[in-house]
Amino acid sequence: MTKNKRHLLLGGLLTASYAYVFWSINRAHTHGGFVFCPIKNITGLPCPSCGTTRSVMAIAQGHFGEALYLNPLGPPVALIMTVLPFWLLYDRILKKDSINEAYNRIENKLKGSKLIIAIAACLAIINWIWNIYKEL
Repeated sequence: MTKNKRHLLLGGLLTASYAYVFWSINRAHTHGGFVFCPIKNITGLPCPSCGTTRSVMAIAQGHFGEALYLNPLGPPVALIMTVLPFWLLYDRILKKDSINEAYNRIENKLKGSKLIIAIAACLAIINWIWNIYKEL
């Protein structure tokens, strides 16, 4: 993928993420506890990422303990949503390619590492069990 396409994709994902968080904030204030998770709406069980938006919203309000309780994926997502716009601007303004370089380094490390993939899968399953346990 070219630098421009990756930047466009990341910018679009960021825009969609911010739009969804703001929509969720508005929705929570006007309609109560609406949950947009198709898996939860169909099965009644939360998915591993259920609660991530609420976790990001809790971080924005300074409630870090609540954010971790809602979903441990929230803090990394909030960090990405905070840092990535500045990183994209840095690459654009200074005509750098640091996002692609970082992506390629991470991809190369993950290619041959079945252990990292197994650990990530185990963490996702643990998070899923946590979400089911707390009846999110």
